[in-house]
Amino acid sequence: NIIQDNNKATAQLKEVEKSVQSLSSRAEQSNSAFSSAANSVKGYIAAFVSIGAVTSFLKSATEAAIEQDMAQAALKFQVEKSGVSWNKYGVIRDAVIQRSSDYAHVQDNVVSSALQRLILITGDVRGSTENLNLVMDIAKNKHLDFATAADIVGKAMSGNIMFVQRMIPEIKTVVDRLGENATQNEKVAATMEFLNSRFADFSNSVPQVVNQLA
Repeated sequence: NIIQDNNKATAQLKEVEKSVQSLSSRAEQSNSAFSSAANSVKGYIAAFVSIGAVTSFLKSATEAAIEQDMAQAALKFQVEKSGVSWNKYGVIRDAVIQRSSDYAHVQDNVVSSALQRLILITGDVRGSTENLNLVMDIAKNKHLDFATAADIVGKAMSGNIMFVQRMIPEIKTVVDRLGENATQNEKVAATMEFLNSRFADFSNSVPQVVNQLA
């Protein structure tokens, strides 16, 4: 009986050992499968993030290109509306915009938009081109956006001195010195002279090719 009991116990222990080994093997398989799945998920996430980054970059680049095309189209419209040939203006425009863009460290479309704004306000293609860099200087010195700086220069050129005074209070003193009998042209000239003397760091380097404009 003792021998039979021992044999029975030994057999039971072997069965238990087999069960343990089986469970261990299945656990390893599960762990391997889980790791594989986890690595796959990581791969999907990494791929998704990479695709998202590329998509975001392409979207930004596309939007920037669209903005530049829109600014260019608006500028062309204003130039031709002013009676100046776009083809003739092209070389001059590109040279001025490129130099102003390099100087102000901004995108070409920002400079192009400022130029278009000047031409829209003044109707003067040549004068707007000549004073484009003054816009850059005022924006830099007064810490203004380029649209506001373009408004200041455009309004000064077109004779809206009250607007310029609101933006740059020193102008009032300049205009008051002219006296009550000063003409509008004299006020404009004095205002532009002050703006150039006060803010122009780069304006005098406008390419001489501007002189080709009619």
